[in-house]
Amino acid sequence: MAPAPAPPVCADCGIVAAVRAIKTPGQGTAIGVLGGGAVGGLVGNQFGSGNGKGAMTILGVIGGALAGNQVEKEAKATTHYDVDVRMDNGQLRTVSVPGNPGPIIGTRVRIQNGQLYRETPQS
Repeated sequence: MAPAPAPPVCADCGIVAAVRAIKTPGQGTAIGVLGGGAVGGLVGNQFGSGNGKGAMTILGVIGGALAGNQVEKEAKATTHYDVDVRMDNGQLRTVSVPGNPGPIIGTRVRIQNGQLYRETPQS
């Protein structure tokens, strides 16, 4: 009978398998809508004449409001990083980190209290 495999040296240790950037869109507010609408209305008012000028102003307000809202969402967007770790026991665990961890694929790490720590080589 073959001997049982030795238990993992570290139950919370593994090798980084992948890193994915996850972008979360920001929330738009009335500020982006109103600011974009005002600028769009001013630009739209520069085109057309008579009733056409009014229509272009309205289109400018609507387009500007939509664009202003989108610009505000992009400006408030955040990015976090999901780091996949292949644990010593074969499980795959994912840890979210707020900043870019850099080129760590293949690095030995330890997961403790939901945080990722690089393992220091033992001498």
